[in-house]
Amino acid sequence: MKLCELLERLNNLKQMPRTGWLLCNVPLSEVEDVAQHTFDVAAITLLLADELERGGKKLDRGRALSIAVVHDWAEAESGDFPYTALKYLGPAGTKKRIEKRVLEGLLGKLPNKEK
Repeated sequence: MKLCELLERLNNLKQMPRTGWLLCNVPLSEVEDVAQHTFDVAAITLLLADELERGGKKLDRGRALSIAVVHDWAEAESGDFPYTALKYLGPAGTKKRIEKRVLEGLLGKLPNKEK
């Protein structure tokens, strides 16, 4: 998979509503999409990193931001699993294994210089 193909797939997150909101009967027009959620997580991570660093804490800001941005990329392929579905996915950790496999599929075909 080339970088432009990955970006095209990730673009799907802009049209993917967060299922938890739908399960709570939030009108579709008001439901946050996965891309909005990812932006919010990244913004919170950046602001918290600033606050922690001002307080003298040491952290790897780049790693924290990378995790914040990438944490839901697998959902571009697997969809957004609602919290209520976790009990039906099997043993604990099944969702993580699914997401890891999907993410490896998305990123695994990129040349190393693009990872």
